[in-house]
Formats: sequence, structure tokens, C-alpha cells
Amino acid sequence: MLYCLSQIAPQTNQVKIEQIQVHQKQLKKGCARFLMATVIDLAKNNNLHSIFFLIMHHLNFMKNMVFHMLLCLG
Repeated sequence: MLYCLSQIAPQTNQVKIEQIQVHQKQLKKGCARFLMATVIDLAKNNNLHSIFFLIMHHLNFMKNMVFHMLLCLG
């Protein structure tokens, strides 16, 4: 992800901004699929503490990703 953004970040014209938005959508889809698959797997084993930790970690990852994109566009 950081490599993709570092390739896009130097020029912030409209085309580059659209490319970042496409990457962001792809990352969100991938993260959501992975998160759901992992939650389902943990739920089968009744591991609620791990589900809570995973969701909190995922939210923190998304927050950091958005913050990094804003810095790149800065």
C-alpha cells in the first residue's frame, strides 16, 4: 500500500487523486473480505476476545491509511 501511494503522491493532479481513490476502494474491499473471513473463523471457535481485538485493530489500520493518504495529498 505504501509503495502504491509513494508512486502516486509526487503529483497531485486530478488523475493522480482518482488513482488514489481507486486504490483506496480496492484496499477497503480486500480488508473487509479478510476481516469477515477471520471473524467467521474466530466465531466458530467462540473466541470473542480475539474478534474484539481484530475489529479494533482493523479500525486503527483504516484510520492510519486515511491519514497517510491525506499527508500524501497535502
